[in-house]
Amino acid sequence: MAPIEILEEIRHSILPERVSIIIPCFNEAQTVGAVIAEAKKSWLAKEIIVVDDGSTDNSAAVAEAAAAKVVRHRKNLGKGHAIMSGAAAARNDVLVFIDADLENFSSGMIGKLAQPVLRGEAR
Repeated sequence: MAPIEILEEIRHSILPERVSIIIPCFNEAQTVGAVIAEAKKSWLAKEIIVVDDGSTDNSAAVAEAAAAKVVRHRKNLGKGHAIMSGAAAARNDVLVFIDADLENFSSGMIGKLAQPVLRGEAR
């Protein structure tokens, strides 16, 4: 095991709370797979949920192939509803929302968004 992997394992055992990454998605088959792959790199990510908001492309299939949990809406209900559906499906108390079409997304953004909550500096 590489030293960085050892450090990540230590972080996993020390940090009692991890986050659910929620990705609202509407017709983003071209980008959602890359966003999921990058989110998986974050040691904070306990689960990744993609909310397919009535997509007519293969967004849900791409998300499932990337091993994300997929919540499906039969029709497009809007981003706000997708966010609420993702939050309802999440198993963790700390939620991070990431857009499915972020082309310059990096896993480090998850830490920047979640750390203030995890440290008790924000709610």
